[in-house]
Amino acid sequence: MGRGQRNAMVASLLLSVFLFSLLSPMVGPAEDLELNVPSNATPLGQTTTVSIGSYPDGVNDATSISVPSGEAISGIEISLDEGVLPVSAAKVFDSPADYGHPLAVYDGIDVNNSVLQLLPQGWIYDFEGTNTWTLGSPSTVWKIGSDTTPCSGRPTTAPAPSGSNTLYSHDGCYPNNMGSTIWATSPVMNCGGCSGGWDLKFQRQLGVESSTWDSAFVSVKNPSGSWVNVWSNSGSVSDSVFTSQTITISNYVTANTNLQVRFGIGRTDSSVQYSGWNVDDVEIIPKASGISTGEGNWTSQPFGPGATLGSEPSSYGLMVIDAEIPTGALFEWSLIDASTGTPLPGYREMTDLTVDLGAIDWEATPSLRFKTHMITGPSGGPKIHSIGISGAINESFSENPAIHDWILSGTTWSQSSGSVSG
Repeated sequence: MGRGQRNAMVASLLLSVFLFSLLSPMVGPAEDLELNVPSNATPLGQTTTVSIGSYPDGVNDATSISVPSGEAISGIEISLDEGVLPVSAAKVFDSPADYGHPLAVYDGIDVNNSVLQLLPQGWIYDFEGTNTWTLGSPSTVWKIGSDTTPCSGRPTTAPAPSGSNTLYSHDGCYPNNMGSTIWATSPVMNCGGCSGGWDLKFQRQLGVESSTWDSAFVSVKNPSGSWVNVWSNSGSVSDSVFTSQTITISNYVTANTNLQVRFGIGRTDSSVQYSGWNVDDVEIIPKASGISTGEGNWTSQPFGPGATLGSEPSSYGLMVIDAEIPTGALFEWSLIDASTGTPLPGYREMTDLTVDLGAIDWEATPSLRFKTHMITGPSGGPKIHSIGISGAINESFSENPAIHDWILSGTTWSQSSGSVSG
């Protein structure tokens, strides 16, 4: 390169440096550039609220403190308070759709007007096995077995409708000159919680002369303890086979804690004999379909973070049960591991209506089922109005809320309407 060319390049470089030095004050330092960048920073002296969620680890790492170059922190105030956040996992079982879910299991339990309760209790006597009826005296009148003795001129006893035994009066013909009615009486049936329509059903093969001379009866003990005849013969009866009989006894069943039924034969006159009673398959049942023995179970569909119901990944929360439990009735519940079907230790045969389930390891047991066991008492059976899980609470006020630790200040509770006012 010649001397002239080198001098030209040096001059060019000097010119560039000179021009850059003129422009540089217009740009400013790098710190000034950062001030023009939009941010979510909170100015000094002002407060801000940061939400720390419960999942997955209760940590919020999206917040930082930036200290400008050459500055120092002289003080910072931090307070930690619990916040009320919406709980999407909260759920209430309180409707037939909840109780009757395809994955729920019924065993002697029914839903009536959104109330989970025992099916109406019913009783069936087929006279097979150990006898529980009281057979009147003398012992030659009422028997359990098969009447194989013919009664002259009358239909012979037909085969039993079920099994091999029937309840029957007399071998062969009943005698003349019976001076009183002899009864076969059922055990006492506690129908204290019964209501609605009820029927007495039985299979009958009866032979009896007109009531002018001979008598046969069916009686029911009413709630006051008095016997009421609900059927008696008028004309002569001579059944050749067993026939189904139905007698409506609704007026004698409701709230009857000492319900009984009985069959009677006699009085009789001095002539003409018939075969008397042959009875089988006695049923005392509600008109609505379905009966229970006064005891039953219900198991819910799975719920929790591992189930479709309440699937938010979070720990279990408060469970609140709104239930009526009459004196003498049994209400207990257990929590079942939905994946194994086994009860959770510490949550078996519980009777509490409010329980914090937060101690359950939700990652080890991600889905649960609620199983209740109920037995009716002298005043009826338990009724569940709702089950709130993961913090949900639903109070029907069907019972005095003060029983469940509600404070009624300037208000009153009405049992008839199930409401609080004031």
